[in-house]
Amino acid sequence: MIIRKIRKNGIVNVKKLVKRAILIVIVVLFIKGISYILNIHATNTGISVSQIGQQVILQGRLSPDNNFPYYTHSIVDTTKNKVGLKSTSVNLNNYSGQVQIVGIVERFLKFTPIVEVTAIKLPSQKLIIKNNTYFFVDDFLSLNFSEQSQLSAIKSGSEITVLFDNKPVVSIERFSCGKILKGKTCSMLIDDYTKNGKDNFTSLRGYEFYKHNDTTWVVFEGDAYGYVFKNIDDNMMLNLSNMITLVNKDFVLKNKSAVIWSLCSSATDPMENMLTSQIKYGLDGDGLITLNITGRTRSDMNTTCSLVFDPWNQWAVKNTTASK
Repeated sequence: MIIRKIRKNGIVNVKKLVKRAILIVIVVLFIKGISYILNIHATNTGISVSQIGQQVILQGRLSPDNNFPYYTHSIVDTTKNKVGLKSTSVNLNNYSGQVQIVGIVERFLKFTPIVEVTAIKLPSQKLIIKNNTYFFVDDFLSLNFSEQSQLSAIKSGSEITVLFDNKPVVSIERFSCGKILKGKTCSMLIDDYTKNGKDNFTSLRGYEFYKHNDTTWVVFEGDAYGYVFKNIDDNMMLNLSNMITLVNKDFVLKNKSAVIWSLCSSATDPMENMLTSQIKYGLDGDGLITLNITGRTRSDMNTTCSLVFDPWNQWAVKNTTASK
């Protein structure tokens, strides 16, 4: 005997209703399972991942872990969880041990996130590597080797070494003119080079290089600091000069313009003209950059602003003070 239920809009088969309900439950559970895999959270991975395509920053021990074609390396984070890594822009084979990774979540292999690495950070050297560009944070120096895959760079102690096919070609060291000249500025060194007719040239980025001796060149950053290039011939210095960026005041003003104008302007009386700007570099290897600005507001009032940037941590602004 077929059991039927009478409704206003007609007759419904109860068995069909039960089957339909079971099917709905199965579909819901399946969707929740997929959602759990695609929205895995910190309790399982040690990182907060909400979706594929999310940028993540990881810290832990990097090691080879070939699971081709899914990933080539892995990192064990601070909570002992594993994340698979792969990269088309960073040669992960060159690095091991404690690192920081910046990357994009590409997929999940069961419960293991697979991250496409876009940058690697080496805390022991305060070095950020991205697209074969080497940013030495404490030295405020960037070496762009993106078009020269055979070039790389490392730091040991106070010296940066540039390598060609893993063989040293030049050593670079940042120095304080005040320490060399007992409290005096870099201008005195520049005057000496000029008076003695030392060879010099201007790089494509506008930096003036001076030849100190047969295998040594020098470039200055403002009146306080300089960089010495040792064991390098003239042709190599000419070529390398076009790959060098000094992370100085001009660099900050150009690359952080939007942040500067936003944070140095009040909502009611924004800064409209920047009159002066000065930069101060962090001490004791903290890698911080302080930018001090004076300007005039829309109502023609004087204003001052001070920003402290942290290049190691995605150029975060650690402190802002503004006054009129």
